[in-house]
Formats: sequence, C-alpha cells, structure tokens
Amino acid sequence: NGFKAKIYPEDVEWSVNNDIGYVEEGVFYSGEKTGSGAITGRIGQGVNNILVSVGGSGVLVEGFEDANNFKFNFYPEYVQGSVGVNPESKEGNNSATIRYDFSQGDGTRAAYLDLTPAGNKGLTLNGEPIRLGLWVKGDGQGSWLRGTIRDKNDKEYTIDFIKTLDSTDWQYVEANIPKVSYPITLDRIYVVETNPEKKHTGEILIDGLTAIYPPKYDSTGLPKPTSFSDDRNVKSEKTQDGFSFMVAKAQTDIDKVAGFNASSTIRNKANSHDVNIFMGGASTEFIKSIKSQLVLNTGINYMKREFKNVLFIDANSSKGGIRPTNPQQWVWLKNDLANTEKDHIVLILNTPIFGDGGFKDKLEAQLLHDVLVETGETGKSIWVIHGGNSTKVEVKDGVRYIQYDNRTGKNVDEIKNMKAIEFIVNDKDITYQINPMFGK
Repeated sequence: NGFKAKIYPEDVEWSVNNDIGYVEEGVFYSGEKTGSGAITGRIGQGVNNILVSVGGSGVLVEGFEDANNFKFNFYPEYVQGSVGVNPESKEGNNSATIRYDFSQGDGTRAAYLDLTPAGNKGLTLNGEPIRLGLWVKGDGQGSWLRGTIRDKNDKEYTIDFIKTLDSTDWQYVEANIPKVSYPITLDRIYVVETNPEKKHTGEILIDGLTAIYPPKYDSTGLPKPTSFSDDRNVKSEKTQDGFSFMVAKAQTDIDKVAGFNASSTIRNKANSHDVNIFMGGASTEFIKSIKSQLVLNTGINYMKREFKNVLFIDANSSKGGIRPTNPQQWVWLKNDLANTEKDHIVLILNTPIFGDGGFKDKLEAQLLHDVLVETGETGKSIWVIHGGNSTKVEVKDGVRYIQYDNRTGKNVDEIKNMKAIEFIVNDKDITYQINPMFGK
C-alpha cells in the first residue's frame, strides 16, 4: 500500500553473474576481468538487477601524426606558446607537443591544443565513450592537464586527465566523461596553471588519444525484476448493493477532432455506470445527456457529493495548488474530511500534487498528503484522482494517487488512445481497471 520500510544491508541477499566481482557487506568489489554482468539483490520475494561493466575497450581516435589536425590557442593574452609534432612518440611515428610560457601574470594561465581535423571545430567521437585516455610525457613543472568536450546540445564540460604533471616519464592517464547527451566532441586538450606564485615555462608531449567504451550488457539469464502491482487494480463484479463509477473526459469538439461519433461511445459507456466523473470539462449539453444517478463535471468550483458510502470532493488546484486557487477550500476540505462517516473518500483535483505540474508550494503538497494519510488512519480508504499528461497510478503511505490524462486531444490518434478508469464499489472494497475508451 505504498508504505516505506527500512531495509538493512544484511537483509539483502546479493549475487553477481559473469564473474565480474563479488559483494561483501553491501559493497561491490570488481575483479580483474574486463566485461559486463549484473548484481542481483533479493529480499523476500523482491528482486532487482543492477547492470555493471568492468573496464572497457579502447579505440585510438587521434595519433597526433599530422600537425594540420590541431592548432595553438591561449589564455589570457599574455600567455605565449605553440603546438606541433615531435618525433619522440609513445605510439606511431610522432606525438604532439604543447609548449607554454606561464612566466607572465598572476591569474589562471592556459595553453591549448585545439583539435581541428579536416578543418572542423573539435574531434567528434563515435558512440558513447565513458572515458578518454592518452599518453603524456610531462615536464615536472606540476601543471594541470585538462580537456574540453561538447555534447550534442553544444553544452561544454571540462574533463581532467591529471591534476599534477610532476613526472618527466611517459604515463597513461584517463579522464572520465560526465553524464552527457551523446555524441560528444573533444574540442581541446590543454595545460593550465592556477597558482599565481608559479611562473614557469615548459613543454609536454601527448600521444595515443583513446576513447574507452563499456562492454555491451547482456541481461540473458537474469531473474525478472519484481515490480509494483496494485492489488486493487483487478476486475471485479458489482454485488447487489454495490455500484460503479467511471473517470473519463469529453472535450466539446471531440467528434470533430476524431472524425467519428466519439461522444456517443463515451455516453454509452458512461450510462452503464451509476456515477461519472468528467475531467477537463465537458459541455453542459453532454452532461445533461448522461443518465447516471450522479455526474460530476469537475475542475470548476469546490463541491462535495455523497453517493452511498463514498464521499466525492472536487477541489480546484488550477492555479498551482488548493490555497492559491482559493484558500477557503482548505477550510472546507478539512471540515469535510473530519466530519464524514463515509467509508471511502475520493478527492478530485485538476493537477498533480507532486512532481511536474504539481503544487507550486511543496509544503502545501506535503501538508495535503499528511492530512489525507491521517484521515486514512481512521479506517477510510483514500483516493486522489487528478489530471496530468499521462494515466498512471502511485500508492504512497496508503493513499492512491491516480493520474488521468486530461489533456485535450488534438488528433484522431490521441482521441482513440483515450482511457476510461472504471471502479467497482462493494461496501468497504473498491477495485478499478484502466481500460481503453474505444475498442478492446
């Protein structure tokens, strides 16, 4: 029912497949083998998998053999230097050299090797590399070796190869790629000095720029993860004293947009229920054509209606919450919740409470949830039906939040994909199903 519980590491049974490592006291330790696999956690009947890759395969993307593939740049204007090729190499025939003079000024100073293959700005990398590696022969001056990448949205990121170039030997270094939108382009590799007291000149060599890609994941043979299944989301039959209600929408121009008599189908389905709730507004003429015992055209003014053992409350949250829309609604709502003797409470809102499109005031959102939870602790079942951009269900602390896609349909496909949420109320038991409005 959406209640939270603490899970302690010792309660979880861990296993690792494909011999990529092991879990000890809740910590995963990778092995020496490069590859991919999964960590599987089990607690009770709950199962979940975490896909993991260890190591990766490298692809050479720039050997620095041709000086036409890069050029020198600098910051600020008093920094001097140059780039070129050098016959001393780690791979191939040449390496790239970055010469710099940081002897002037007190601020941050940088000497850039801008990548310009075939006259392009930057070196675009195939696929989705997770790291970039290269060989560097430092000059022992202790400067910083960094790079700049751009993602497909032209957002720039700085990556770090090595913080301190304090060695004069060849060493292999790698820079992690942050979370980006692929593909990415490497614009530059550069030496930078941030210490105002260090004023030096130097030269470094770089070679064998490599893109590292993760092993491909293989989920074959993994146990199927468990997922939330609401025990109220089942098909039920109405008993003699029970009743049914439906949540749907019927925009005024639905027949015109659909190109067929969609309103007739909605009307017929609605007339098979005792109560109907229409989200997003419906015409007065259409509402009058529904022959059910109770019809709610929601989202306008606060109102409450009772039907058998259910209290329906329609509150307006269209201005970003209950309070900003009309603060008096809070007084009415708390009074109605406190004084009802009904077994079930259905609160209807224009908008979600949490998340995108939810209440602007997060404290008001949490307060409403707390009030509903408190009401549910008296033995009543609490249902919140609200508009949104999709139809889905979330159960949180015993409160069921059912979002109904109340957006206006703009074409025939959107109309045909409409849903109807159909409820059966048998005394203290409520069940529901989310069904297609049109067809099977």
